[in-house]
Amino acid sequence: MARALYRNYRPRRFCEVVGQDAVCTTLKNQIAAGRTGHAYIFTGIRGTGKTTLAKILAKAVNCPNTADGEPCGVCDICRGIDSGAITDVTEIDAASNNGVDNIRDLRDESSYTPVVCSKRVYIIDEVHMLSASAWAAMLKIMEEPPEHVLFILATTEIQKVPATILSRCQRFDLHRITLEGLVGNLMAVSQKEGIDLEPEAAQMIARLADGAMRDALSLLETCASGGQKVTEDLVRTLTGAVDKSYLSELAGAFADGDLSSAIGITDRLYKDSMDPARLAAEFVKYFRNILMAKIGVFGALSEYSDLEKEDFRTLAARFGRHRILELIDIFGKLYDTIGSAPDRRLMLEIAVMKACAVVDSITGGEDQVGIPKRETSTVASEGKVLPVRKAEKGIPKPAVLPEPSDDYPELPAAPEQTSSDIPDGLKPVEGWDRVITAMRSINGLFYGFLIGTKAYISGQHLLIEGSEIFFKFIRENKADVRTLKEVISKELGITLPIGPLKKESAQLSAGPEEEKGLEEFLDLAQKSGIPIEYV
Repeated sequence: MARALYRNYRPRRFCEVVGQDAVCTTLKNQIAAGRTGHAYIFTGIRGTGKTTLAKILAKAVNCPNTADGEPCGVCDICRGIDSGAITDVTEIDAASNNGVDNIRDLRDESSYTPVVCSKRVYIIDEVHMLSASAWAAMLKIMEEPPEHVLFILATTEIQKVPATILSRCQRFDLHRITLEGLVGNLMAVSQKEGIDLEPEAAQMIARLADGAMRDALSLLETCASGGQKVTEDLVRTLTGAVDKSYLSELAGAFADGDLSSAIGITDRLYKDSMDPARLAAEFVKYFRNILMAKIGVFGALSEYSDLEKEDFRTLAARFGRHRILELIDIFGKLYDTIGSAPDRRLMLEIAVMKACAVVDSITGGEDQVGIPKRETSTVASEGKVLPVRKAEKGIPKPAVLPEPSDDYPELPAAPEQTSSDIPDGLKPVEGWDRVITAMRSINGLFYGFLIGTKAYISGQHLLIEGSEIFFKFIRENKADVRTLKEVISKELGITLPIGPLKKESAQLSAGPEEEKGLEEFLDLAQKSGIPIEYV
């Protein structure tokens, strides 16, 4: 049986490991100096080299011919460890051997000196899955292990490992492998295997792998299994990946509120066997990139080409910050729920309708609170965005955005208010724009939420008026709120508890016939399950 590519090309020495240079250098220095510890723990996402480094380390501490901390890879011990023939190096899967009896057996066995090697090494994979009683037994042996024993633990969920265990291990965090590292290794493997791989296809595979080398090699093997040239189109077809041009095209349709075009693009993608869940995940990441371009944090886009960064910058100019966050929220919720949906295609189409309705109702460069744009609302129904006159009767008016103009620069101040605009009993906070400006260099994401907000003093509280998504953000991010308090204290000399300010819904008026017609229409829309966006 043919071995998988990721097994054939698993690194055998530290110098062959991709993307973990700092960890490899540290381990080699320890081995060369003869100062290895008795317990190590490697943590990181799947496919970043945790088990690979554990095996290399096991060889390095036992190889009689090490050079500068590197195992020779050709002696009987190195080859025996690679093949699994040497019993002094034991690999344990904690997912299926997580009981206290398994750890007791390990403890009893560890008391025996190694047969061939100088150290008896135990590699415990997915160690976070040990039971509570197993952890207690593990702690006992790790407190005072025999001189000839070395423990190497690996986990994807370091937060589940008890602090008492962590304190007895040397911890190494393995990072996601960079796009360049993945692409370089894919091209090298393809050349050795005789696979005709296009650089563009390698780029797409690397992005889909999301920093995991094992995933990248598995995808390459899948795409090359037919013996044909591996192209970008082939990768997209076999994996159901979304072409970045489709993402840009759909985002443009959202910016224009063009539901007809958006549904047409979605239909084409679905017929091409695109997975709706993958499209949702791609859109969350895509609008994250647009948000980073919007707030000017281009360091967070280092893995993308200049052309792609320009694409993000161009689209960022067509959306407001809050709208980008709303779109991320729409597709994030779709990703969370679509797995259990009876009709995945319908769920995707409803999300696209929401996206078009949101942007059709609220557009512009910068988010401004309280500036009306139009006097109609939109209802997504049967593939169309319908204007609905408001029979204004207790329906709240959410924040809206102005069209981009010279009146609204990169950092807009809250619009000037008359005394009638200010809620009774509240005093506007002078210099609130200075707080917003200061937050820009401290927390770019929070700065985006603060754009267009207003602040008031009410007794012994400071109340902030903003959008509903802003209120949700401050409820869920207490650390950011503490940072905001510190900035307010520094800039304004005010130290007060912070809370949200929600205006009461405006009293709306309409004639009986108009009100009746709207209520019937809204009732029909609600029964159909289509969400309604008001402006």
